[in-house]
This record gives sequence, C-alpha cells and structure tokens, in this order.
Amino acid sequence: PEGPQRDALFRQLVDAAYEKGRAINMAATLEIDAVLDPAFTRQWLVGVFEASAKARTEPATPTIDAW
Repeated sequence: PEGPQRDALFRQLVDAAYEKGRAINMAATLEIDAVLDPAFTRQWLVGVFEASAKARTEPATPTIDAW
C-alpha cells in the first residue's frame, strides 16, 4: 500500500500494538504477578517493607558455601 492506505494501515497497527501493550494485558501475557495502581504504590511499598521488617526478627544465620 502507498500513500493514504499505507498511513491508515500504519495507524491501525500502532493502535493495535498500544491496545495489546497496556499494563493489564502485559501482566497476563508475561505472567507479571501484579499491576499496581500508581495511587496505591506508596501504601503497597510501605506494607512490603513492614512485612519484611517483621520477618527479620532474628539475626540472619551466615551460610557457608561448601564449593
């Protein structure tokens, strides 16, 4: 295709790529565990850090690699 047909096809393909590339679609396609709404990112991160701090109540035991 040339001229206007080519431009229309290009626009159609770009629109399709954008539709497929949205975060929810990417999460399903690439098996991402979660897509965070930016409005809740701070709350989510604070929760992760708090949970991590609770999990580290005992000092870590050093491990020695026998290899």
